[in-house]
Amino acid sequence: MKKLIFLILIIIIPYCAHSQTISEKRKNQLLSQIYDTSAISNFVMYEIRDWKLAEALPLLDKYYHKQILPCKIAMIDVFAALGYPKAKQYGLALYDSIMALPQDEFDEHYYFDQFIHLARVLMNINDYSMGDYIVEKGNKFKPWNDAGYQLLLRRMVRNPQYRDWVKIELIRLTKDNNWDSRTYAVEYLYEFFGMEAYPYLIDMMKNDPMDDTRLNLIDELGTINNKETIDFLVERMFEDPRATIRESISKLLLEKYPSPTMYNKMFEYAEFETDTLYEKLAKMFDYFFIITKPDSSVSISVMLDSLSSYTEQCYDFNWLKNYQYKSELTQKIQAARNYLISQDSLNCYKMISSFRLSIKEVYSDSAGSYPRYVSKDAYKFLYYYPKYILERLPSPPTVKLQDSQDQLIPGGSLQYYEGGWKNAIDNGDGTFTLDTKLKTISLRMTYEYGSQTKSNLTVGQDAIIFQTVNTKVKLFSSEGAPLDTGTVQYYAGGWRNFGKTDNGVASKELLAANYSFRMTYAYASIDKAQNLDTNSTVVFTTKNTIVELRNSSGQLIDGGQVQYYSGGWRVFGSAANGTATKELLPNTYSFRMIYAFASNDKSQNIDINSTVVFSTVRANVELRNSLDNLMDQGAVQYYSGGWREFGTTQNGITNKELLPNNYSFRMTYGFASNDKQQNIGINPTVVFQTVSTTVELRNSQNNFMGEGVVQYYSGGWRSLGTTIGGVVSRELLPNSYSFRMTHEYISLDKSQNVGTVKVVTFSTVLCRVVVRDNQNQPINNAAVRYYSGGWRNIGTTTNGEASKELLPGNITFRAIVGTVQQDKTQNLLTNPVVEFTF
Repeated sequence: MKKLIFLILIIIIPYCAHSQTISEKRKNQLLSQIYDTSAISNFVMYEIRDWKLAEALPLLDKYYHKQILPCKIAMIDVFAALGYPKAKQYGLALYDSIMALPQDEFDEHYYFDQFIHLARVLMNINDYSMGDYIVEKGNKFKPWNDAGYQLLLRRMVRNPQYRDWVKIELIRLTKDNNWDSRTYAVEYLYEFFGMEAYPYLIDMMKNDPMDDTRLNLIDELGTINNKETIDFLVERMFEDPRATIRESISKLLLEKYPSPTMYNKMFEYAEFETDTLYEKLAKMFDYFFIITKPDSSVSISVMLDSLSSYTEQCYDFNWLKNYQYKSELTQKIQAARNYLISQDSLNCYKMISSFRLSIKEVYSDSAGSYPRYVSKDAYKFLYYYPKYILERLPSPPTVKLQDSQDQLIPGGSLQYYEGGWKNAIDNGDGTFTLDTKLKTISLRMTYEYGSQTKSNLTVGQDAIIFQTVNTKVKLFSSEGAPLDTGTVQYYAGGWRNFGKTDNGVASKELLAANYSFRMTYAYASIDKAQNLDTNSTVVFTTKNTIVELRNSSGQLIDGGQVQYYSGGWRVFGSAANGTATKELLPNTYSFRMIYAFASNDKSQNIDINSTVVFSTVRANVELRNSLDNLMDQGAVQYYSGGWREFGTTQNGITNKELLPNNYSFRMTYGFASNDKQQNIGINPTVVFQTVSTTVELRNSQNNFMGEGVVQYYSGGWRSLGTTIGGVVSRELLPNSYSFRMTHEYISLDKSQNVGTVKVVTFSTVLCRVVVRDNQNQPINNAAVRYYSGGWRNIGTTTNGEASKELLPGNITFRAIVGTVQQDKTQNLLTNPVVEFTF
């Protein structure tokens, strides 16, 4: 409704307000625009009117008779506003002259529109001569949609002669087909005639088909504070067909007539609402509800009655449990009322403050106060409504807790010293009441776990103020850039959460005392003590920590991965161009460089030196023979979480840059491997040396004998060589090997550590094969053989025997006499003499 009225005013009064004075330049510009024309601009005339430029009146009068009808009416409006005597004269003359003209219906309608504005101007100067004409034509044309006509009715209703006609006109318009007409008619009807309009308001609220009309009526009905109207609005809240209107009525009822009963009615409405959107809104009403502050015209006595009624209603709804507790509360209200009657407003204040404190304590700890109980719904009425009563009463000595912006902040606790520390009354809004008769006092305020004490304070009517400071904890990089993700704590009887840095800053209101602050960033923390009364900005700055990886020549090298220890090993970064950097708090850290699968740790205080240097050493691995000469080719590995490639010797040497640690090295040569552990930080040269391994073949007389084929086992049988003159040699790593000698088709194996004994000796035995008859007589010319991959000849018996040097093993022998043969298997190591009897 207010928006529509505002639009009407824009139409009727087209010129906006001005500042208090007009410049001479602008005044002269306006006067210069009044010249011989039939249509002086209405905007010029209205600006003259608003600035009250009396200098313009003679010029306007001079050209009045040349103006067209609308301009004449606008000019008469200026004359009337500036008190020009000719305003009424010109107005009535204009009316008479037009009425004397012959008019068809079109002209009549046109002139009536103009007369509406002329009549309004004349009625503004208390001339109602055109009233009868307006009544006659108003009945005929029914021009309710004309904004000027609506304002004209406001003037006519002031005149008793036309008051009844305006009433009849407005009642008629409540049934008009145009919803604007109906809306304005019922609004004016209520404005002009008060409760006489009540039946029409009710009828339109129930029956008007336009949602906007009913929506506008809600505010009108909300001003009628009687039970009949409230009950009617409650009824419409459930019965109106439009959800927006039902929801608007619920808001008005809860705002205008807040009580536990009405509040409870809203729960019923929330369950009743069928529109999905408004059902959700309705079910959230209690979340946003704050009881409205009573108008200043409501007396304290009436407010106490309301509080008493609220208490009873809360008890009836079971929001307030325990009859005895309810009685205690009502007794406090009655006591406050008695104090008020006896004009003891100070004790009235204390009693209501006590009531409020009790509600807060029971609500905060309902389980601990059993069987007392205060629900959140009761709390909204019985804790917040007394606040409005206290605001109207002179308070006892008060202490305020304010933030840095001078705003009250709840959540503190106050004690005063009177033979011991006693608790002040917490009013729950950042103020405290001192129930003491002391003239000077010591106070201790506690807020967010921190405390501040003030001594020898004078107790009087002026409030004593404790004020927090806006404490800012800042985190900057080494270059002064703000850093986020810093977590801040402060110490007040324990480490308390302060907040996280946002754009480098975390802030919190704290009492001006001495605190320790802790900044945690990148998993590390650092503490700083500061007195906020001196400086409320606490600054932490990180260090640009540089970790370098250099080789044995001092050159920066890539490939390093860096970690640092802070409650666990954390990623620092990868060395690019030999360097990794990170902003860290200035502490002592352990740093770890990982390079070539190995890692090295170093502890350093970066506040003293923020550059941490790791250096590799040039590890040399040599392969030397038994004569100490370098030799090829050995394949080298080192162990670091697994066997890693090191290189292959060239000219007997291979090298690699490694961190100065203790490693196991492995040399592979001749299909064999040998391991050695060495700290290259102490000695970077690792030497492997072979031994000249000699394999001999000797006969049963210990004399070197002919060719034997020699192998050794290292992942497979490898050739070592063939004995020449009974001997063959080869350089081998000093390990334990299995050696195999093959001679005369027979092989014999032997295991030996050549690092301990480097000569491996194989010896044959003289195998004698004896052939006899059953009379124990030697048989000559018997053929003697042995089996080794095939039958091999030993020879023919002479004097019953044939012999041969053979490697000792389990061998099958055969003797043939004529056409008869015999086989026999025998271990020569146990018995070298093989006997056959035919």
